[in-house]
Amino acid sequence: MTTYVAFEHLFLFRAKYIYVQTFTFKHRVNINLLKQDRVPKRMPNPILVVEDNKDLSLLFRLSLESAGYQVKTVDNGNDALKHIDAIQPQLVLLDIMMPEISGLEVARKIKQRENYECLPILLTSALDRLQDDRLHESQADGILYKPFDIDELIQRVDSLIA
Repeated sequence: MTTYVAFEHLFLFRAKYIYVQTFTFKHRVNINLLKQDRVPKRMPNPILVVEDNKDLSLLFRLSLESAGYQVKTVDNGNDALKHIDAIQPQLVLLDIMMPEISGLEVARKIKQRENYECLPILLTSALDRLQDDRLHESQADGILYKPFDIDELIQRVDSLIA
């Protein structure tokens, strides 16, 4: 079965892979990873995805859930800061370019909070390359540049959580 996700619409076809189509990206993921009866292999705390693009947020959620993670999503940095204590994430996947407050600022504010100094934060960016000093100031643990490979996303998340 193949699923095309385009502009929040799902279309089902018979095949071995899922194709996730967003405004600017098309990704292929093995459909066997998306079985609903999979036992989560990771810690029970969710990954917090902070992404203002609904298509990318869906892509992140599907990809991470297919790898056995629980996922919570919010669409802006202020909501992330507001709900982080209730969610208690094991990792934050955070877009840099968002309305109101940038992901760099959100990362810095999270890391300044008590009990969150060691919380892994993986930034995502469509910018070609982020200056090292800006990345260092954010105190984030890494950056994933768009477009990205789904396998690379999962490997980066696995390595930051381990």
